[in-house]
Amino acid sequence: MRFLPFVATVALGALVLVPSPGAGQDRPSTTARGGVSRQVQPKIMVIPFTKQGEDIRTVLEADFNRRVAITKVKEAFDNRKFSTIDFLAVVRAMPNDDAVQLTAQSDVRSRIIEQSRCDIYVMMEMNPSSGGRGVSMILTGYLAANGTSLTNKVANAGPYAGDVPFERIVGRAAEEGMEPFLNTMQEKFDDFVANGVPIRVEFSVREGSALRFNSEVGPNKDELGMAIEEWMEKNAYKNVGQATGISDLRMTFGEVRIPLFDPETKNNYSPSRFSTEILRFLRTLDVRASRSVGSGGTVFIEIQ
Repeated sequence: MRFLPFVATVALGALVLVPSPGAGQDRPSTTARGGVSRQVQPKIMVIPFTKQGEDIRTVLEADFNRRVAITKVKEAFDNRKFSTIDFLAVVRAMPNDDAVQLTAQSDVRSRIIEQSRCDIYVMMEMNPSSGGRGVSMILTGYLAANGTSLTNKVANAGPYAGDVPFERIVGRAAEEGMEPFLNTMQEKFDDFVANGVPIRVEFSVREGSALRFNSEVGPNKDELGMAIEEWMEKNAYKNVGQATGISDLRMTFGEVRIPLFDPETKNNYSPSRFSTEILRFLRTLDVRASRSVGSGGTVFIEIQ
């Protein structure tokens, strides 16, 4: 497995974007001799901020104003030709037993984001003010692959005199300062497309295992740590994957780059997918291991 770089083409500054391609055409397309070109068009999902223990589905279905706010922020992206995903549609499509238990916990939010297959999610927190005649909104954009914050913006509208419909007030807040927010988000997203997504990979040896990272493994009888280090450097995106710490029982790769998109399927490439590739490599050395993926995309590999 060897990742080839993506070439991101986008007009920045004034945020000039092409309209969303047709179905199946919004992912990288292969060019001659293995190169990959991409007209950057991230898929964005707007999700509500909820407090710990709040049921997302119940909150939204009971709160008309929050539904309006999510819709208005989504429309602000749609109006600028971004491809968006309907958060409520994703939640309602989840099995009933899952949807009933949807809370603000990060693992549940991760399930929703994973099911949506978005590239960026924008967290929206809304606070009505002045008796509903004004509103304050906090927008924060995150990279779906590892939760990296891309940009944030506080947007305000009102208070207005007279009877102004709340949806109009929210719409004005959603538009306020949207261009700087989108410009920064787009610029950082393009950098991840071009240079890969940084994750952390930690290897450890299970208690009681006969193996150590200086044990000889595989047909060539290489030291396990050396074999892992060579594989990581060769298979990390643009070869960014050097060990930052090693002992008999632990190896740490502080920054490993993985592609934002899978070069073969054109779908999002996740830390979980990269951990699967690591396990497959270890099996070629007759080494068994387990894996888990923590918050922020950290991959944990435990040698059995």
